[in-house]
Amino acid sequence: MLVHPQNKKSKVALGLIFLLTIIAGIFFLHFKPDSTQKEIPAPTERTGTIEPEPELKSPSASIPPTLQLAVPFTAQAPTGNWDELHNEACEEASVIMAWAYFNNITSLPPAVVEREIQKLTEWQQTNYGYYLSITTPETARMIRDVYGLKTEITTMSQDVIKEALAEDKLVILPAQGQLLNNPNFTPPGPPYHMLVITGWDSTHFITNDPGTRNGSKYRYTYETLYDATGNYSHSTKLVNTSEKQIIIISK
Repeated sequence: MLVHPQNKKSKVALGLIFLLTIIAGIFFLHFKPDSTQKEIPAPTERTGTIEPEPELKSPSASIPPTLQLAVPFTAQAPTGNWDELHNEACEEASVIMAWAYFNNITSLPPAVVEREIQKLTEWQQTNYGYYLSITTPETARMIRDVYGLKTEITTMSQDVIKEALAEDKLVILPAQGQLLNNPNFTPPGPPYHMLVITGWDSTHFITNDPGTRNGSKYRYTYETLYDATGNYSHSTKLVNTSEKQIIIISK
């Protein structure tokens, strides 16, 4: 049967249109956006202000370059009587200076010092059974019980001493006195000794050293103090310089 040329062209055109429609449908189905996908909102500006992180304070930030507490001085033999009692009264004299400072006593006349030494030695005899030499813990207990002050026994360091003094506390240092090399001591110096640290300057620590009448504001290097620091032993009658502990006193 013969097909009219016009009809043939129409069928070809219809076929092409049908094919293009199928291709367009496949393309639309494949690339159709997911209607379930939510649009991510743009970030909004945070309200309020952000507090800065607190600045950490260095332990040495509050420590001044120099410091001197006004601690009244006394020698352990205030009248110059270096008998057996006063020759060993460095613990008592150091404690008396701390007691005076925290009670706003600005001077220590010999009569007052003698009265307090007597009181402290009697207390030691009653509570310890002896009084000529007492250890670091025994001294700290005496400070608390007799004068009602607070004490802390802690390991010695420059920062610990300076921080204590900067907080208006005092430091009592027990030592092998001969290692202090103080030229004012009667040679060879006391085997056991105590003194009060009252401040420091750019090169030395400042002390009230009761072992000499020239002990007011006496300066020692830290190295000298550190080497001499130690605790008395009743069993050996010697000072153990491996025990680097000090007494910090506060009200």
